[in-house]
Amino acid sequence: MTVEECAQHIINRIKPYHQQGIEMIGDKTQIIHRLGIGTGACTDVFEMYEEGADACLVSDDGVSNWIGVQWAVDHDIPLIVINHMTCEAPGMEHMVEYLSKQFPEVTFTFVSNDYGIYHMDE
Repeated sequence: MTVEECAQHIINRIKPYHQQGIEMIGDKTQIIHRLGIGTGACTDVFEMYEEGADACLVSDDGVSNWIGVQWAVDHDIPLIVINHMTCEAPGMEHMVEYLSKQFPEVTFTFVSNDYGIYHMDE
């Protein structure tokens, strides 16, 4: 799968969480053999690289542009960047199901980000 194909797959999966686009940094035609995934603030491209990632999915506030992003660019490691809240939303949604089973006497509710995150070209 190319970085662009992976990014398109991710876009399709995050639409229910009101993010309409993502950023790709690097060669979008590069083939991904191992994708490093960092969510929220736990986005360490250096560690993902050491574990064999040749592309990384990162959150917008979990990787710094002047350190992690530039290092990834210099090492030909494409990045797919999504919003922090969006990358955690699926897990939080499923956490409601899990907690509801563990504590049936308590009501749990997933509160969705419904304000929308949009990327504009011009």
